[in-house]
Amino acid sequence: MAIDNKAKDLNNSSIVIQMNYLEQRYLFMGDSEKEVENSRDWNKVNVLKVGHHGSNTSSTERFLNQIRPEFAIISVGLNNKYHHPSTEILNRFKSFNTSIYRTDENGSLLLESDGKENIIRKIKTKY
Repeated sequence: MAIDNKAKDLNNSSIVIQMNYLEQRYLFMGDSEKEVENSRDWNKVNVLKVGHHGSNTSSTERFLNQIRPEFAIISVGLNNKYHHPSTEILNRFKSFNTSIYRTDENGSLLLESDGKENIIRKIKTKY
């Protein structure tokens, strides 16, 4: 089978993982974009690792309406050439009252949970 090297196709080949721990649900979207988000219905989650670095090709309103995350973690490099995360997407998360954590602003993050509550800690200063 030939591999299509288009970046968009590779992004949508990312592994997506939903993890449950007692009362908490987590969704890790890798580099997935709206095509993956629109491919199925999703369960509500407490914590979302945002797809595709918070670009405007992910985190659609339909998707966020389904998952309604309390926390969104955006893995993104400082001053990246793509200007991620998108202001549009940040505003979309704010409209859902989602707490946003970004690695470009917060540095490395540690998520801790006792199964009832989640705590996100900054474990490294900004780059």
